[in-house]
Amino acid sequence: MDGELTEVINFVGKHAPFHQLERPVLEQLVRQLEVIYMRRGRVILTPGDRNSYLYVIRSGAVELRDTDESLIARLGEGECFGYPSLLTRGDVTRHVSALEDGLLYRLPADAFHDLRRRVTAFDQFFSEAHATRVRQALGELHAPNYGNPNLMSMTLRELVARAPVVISPEDSIQEAAQKMSDARVSSLLVVSEGVLQGIVTDRDLRSRVVATGRDLREPVSAIMTADPTTMPGSALAFEAFMTMTHHNIHHLPVAAETSGTPAIAVSQAASQEISPASSRPNSSVIGLITTTDLVRQVSDNPVYLVGDIRKQDNVADLATLSKRRREVFLNLITADATAYDVGRVLSLIADATAQQLLRLAERELGVAPVPYAFLVFGSQARQEQSVHSDQDNALLIADTMRYDQDAYFSKLATFVSDGLHACGYDYCPGKVMATNDHWRQPLSVWQDYFSTWTRRPEPEALLNASIFFDVRAIYGDASLLTPLLEHIRENVTAPMFLGYMAKNALNHQPPLGFFRNFVLERGGNHEKALNLKHRGVVPIIDLARVHALGSQVVATMNTRDRLEQAAAAGALSQDGVDNLRDALEFIGVVRLRHQAEQLRRGEHPDNFLAPDDLSQFERNHLKDAFQVVSTMQSALEKRYQAGRLE
Repeated sequence: MDGELTEVINFVGKHAPFHQLERPVLEQLVRQLEVIYMRRGRVILTPGDRNSYLYVIRSGAVELRDTDESLIARLGEGECFGYPSLLTRGDVTRHVSALEDGLLYRLPADAFHDLRRRVTAFDQFFSEAHATRVRQALGELHAPNYGNPNLMSMTLRELVARAPVVISPEDSIQEAAQKMSDARVSSLLVVSEGVLQGIVTDRDLRSRVVATGRDLREPVSAIMTADPTTMPGSALAFEAFMTMTHHNIHHLPVAAETSGTPAIAVSQAASQEISPASSRPNSSVIGLITTTDLVRQVSDNPVYLVGDIRKQDNVADLATLSKRRREVFLNLITADATAYDVGRVLSLIADATAQQLLRLAERELGVAPVPYAFLVFGSQARQEQSVHSDQDNALLIADTMRYDQDAYFSKLATFVSDGLHACGYDYCPGKVMATNDHWRQPLSVWQDYFSTWTRRPEPEALLNASIFFDVRAIYGDASLLTPLLEHIRENVTAPMFLGYMAKNALNHQPPLGFFRNFVLERGGNHEKALNLKHRGVVPIIDLARVHALGSQVVATMNTRDRLEQAAAAGALSQDGVDNLRDALEFIGVVRLRHQAEQLRRGEHPDNFLAPDDLSQFERNHLKDAFQVVSTMQSALEKRYQAGRLE
């Protein structure tokens, strides 16, 4: 075989989908290729052409436009075009022109279809959309690699080993003790007419009966814990651990989320008492887990860091302990955790750190003069933190605050912000912190802020909206946030606001198809690198936020959950949600693995990745993910007519 043919084989064989072909098939393929020279500006295909070739770009770049001249993509070396019209009888040929001088390989239609018949993977690549390829790539990216079950991947439903042992509230304490002994359990669920009323544990028998000399003939309802905390079976085990640590409980009833057996209903009071992850009213209890169950699964799991954080009684020790966050992150990546789970775990650690700092601050400064809520924004509010995240926070204070009382809150904010910085959470470059007087205000002032941002959507207002519409209260009087969210809901329908929010969201375009393969950063310390945050995950976050606000869903939630809410409200199709969710996960995993590699090399983690550091697998499917985002951005622009706004 001559050198020129070998060079063509080597080139074609490293690009998808040809990299999946065996060597003999590749050799046969390249013998059928024609070489075409393209000069800059040349029109290669136009709508209506009877295309009978698959084109592979050897060098140079081309531009694809739709029939209305809107840009679809710019393709570079190793990428293909022309195949949609090879797969359908309809007119789907796009306007394709050369952006610069270069060479094309042209494969005749007969050879193309012969390969499709012979090689399933080759056929699937061309027959399936970008979104489908991203979904398949995720299957490879998250191939079963978790090893033994762990808190990151296991649901409570998987942990439940047996049906709950129950007792009636009118049964005696003596009967309860006997039943626990016979069943060899450490707790009983107290159930009346099929509804969970409470829980009684062996600890209750010791502290509430034996220690006090209580009459064993009394009803068990006299010593039970009424309306116990519950969580749904779909919740992850690490979420249960966080909840149990927070509430200092050792037994947790697990609720089903569908109707049917077993028919132990959870009372409405019980479901209202717990965090948002708790069970819904009228769900049924399927079992009960204990802290022992969790420890038995993963006694060395690094997520126990949260429990240790809550035990620290000074900032110095807390800062030392917080260095373990790096190991938590690396262990999660090694365990092949999803980007979704990594974000939630790191956000829970950040929550716990800030909460402990607030407790220490109150111990030093005394009780707050009026109720307040400590707010977090951005990735922490959405529970999507990375190991690189800085701090974004504020104070929402009751309107009863007097001017002179701000001195207390200023000291509290400084204590917490400095403490977070010591723990590895950098100060916000934009000064979105409670130490900034502007972001330490009573409820009425915050309401005025949001009114101004929604009614006068100027550039600064839109920037603030993109930050402050992602808000969550993690400490203090969380009920203060409720009227603020209601105020936001009433104001997001202000004329033109959502249109400008949509236009602002389109400022972050995915790096699709420019500069050969990707749009690369220019200037600064990260020239010719991909910004996987601002051009990767942020466009999807922005899409989800606009669609959620357009559906008047103002409660901050994870981007994935926001997308589902938008679908439920009819703002997005379920297919659109699934595609964006998969794109977010794929880009997120590539970003987090990049940061993990930086940490292992002793470097400071960032969001910039050089294309040369990407594997061919990552390169190909990142482009698919970016194409999904680009398509959904086009739909957003049309929905809100964002292109017509100045």
